[in-house]
Amino acid sequence: MTETPFRQASAAGDRGAAMLELMLLLPFLLLLAFGGAELGVAWVTDNRVEGAVAQAARIGASSGGRVEADRDILVALRAGLPAGELARLDRVVVYLPIDAAGTVPPGCIKSAGDPTDGGLAGCNSYSGATVRGISATSMTGFGGTVGKWDAFWPPASRRDALLDPPDHIGVWVRTTHVGITGLAFDEITVVESTVFRIQPDLSG
Repeated sequence: MTETPFRQASAAGDRGAAMLELMLLLPFLLLLAFGGAELGVAWVTDNRVEGAVAQAARIGASSGGRVEADRDILVALRAGLPAGELARLDRVVVYLPIDAAGTVPPGCIKSAGDPTDGGLAGCNSYSGATVRGISATSMTGFGGTVGKWDAFWPPASRRDALLDPPDHIGVWVRTTHVGITGLAFDEITVVESTVFRIQPDLSG
């Protein structure tokens, strides 16, 4: 059957309407697709940061009262964090939790952008720059004595004897994840913490 001019015009009009609808919907579909991908990347990054913090806390728990404990925690963090989040790492706190929920002692978390190291009773607070510059063999800044970065909660004071019982040790981290497309967000602050009980030293 031969199409009439009316049918041909109607079909062309339908195609034109569909194209117009697609053009109107396309920006929203792209926004949805790229925004979803952006959130997915952020979720994966958060998981990787969480894994790095857990590994660092495990190192601290196994180090017990060894003088190198905090240094080894920071070295583990430097090795485990994704490159972008390591570059934007702002603060790391190694601490003795004040309750069963693993809460960081008050005053141990310095404000964003604070470049100083230090701490308070029960916590050692390190800047991102310190973590990025740490050496796996150097003890500069460590040792738990007056004037050292880890003097506020010295590793030697951490209870690790089975009869004490052993202390818990926490690692708290704050960094920034920057969005790739900027469609879902420009940047988000990633905060993770993990607490483990120090492994008991069965010889002491």
